[in-house]
Amino acid sequence: MRLAIHGSTAAATRAALRRITRFGMLALLVAGVPPTVRAQGFSQQDELAVIVGRWFGADFLQRTTFANDPFEGSVEFGSALAQGDAMLIGMQYSLFLQSWLATEVTAAYMSNEWTTTAGRVTDGTISGQTTIVSGVTTIPVAVNLRARLPLMGRGPRPFVSVGAGVVFYDIARSQAPLVINTSGGIPLDTLLFDLDLGVRFAPNVAAGVQYQVTNKIGMRLEGRLWFTVLHDRISNERPVQKNGWLAISAGRRF
Repeated sequence: MRLAIHGSTAAATRAALRRITRFGMLALLVAGVPPTVRAQGFSQQDELAVIVGRWFGADFLQRTTFANDPFEGSVEFGSALAQGDAMLIGMQYSLFLQSWLATEVTAAYMSNEWTTTAGRVTDGTISGQTTIVSGVTTIPVAVNLRARLPLMGRGPRPFVSVGAGVVFYDIARSQAPLVINTSGGIPLDTLLFDLDLGVRFAPNVAAGVQYQVTNKIGMRLEGRLWFTVLHDRISNERPVQKNGWLAISAGRRF
């Protein structure tokens, strides 16, 4: 079993960038509210923050097939691809429209470990040959609208954020060839999935709490869920990969 690396998929990249561009243009139109309107009730209109946190990987894709073994009959085999957890670091720029509403651009960087497994399926679990590829770069980028509850006082306040973005993987494609012998010595050689990665469209939602330490310094704790749209060339399906992060940020308004 191997993790196959190919060149960038231009069509997928263009499609993902078109989606994020459309949402970005919408956010910019909203941000184009005259400053005299946006400035009512607060003085700092921009914020730059540093983000650190944990990205939670998940099983990307699992495909199975059956082979006829002369001793055991019909036996199920499969291939699977999984992304590991990783520490992330990133930046976030916020443009405030009101004291409780802002557009935000978020980007983060991480280096993940990817695992592919091929072999026999037992009780839904694939066991057999495992290949691990370390140092796979993952970069999520998003343009969101963030709103906090307009509560009085200076204590921690909950907020929600929703928007669109892309996730960049420095692996453009991942193939899952299954090349094994059954217990009866019958060779099994098939391609179970051929997954487009590269740059993929990824809506996201977030929620958390924020606290203003001073008029200019603030902190946020957030959980963010990414819905990355992939493409399997074998089945022509578009599975949605769900990943999340838990992160803390410190920012300064100016």
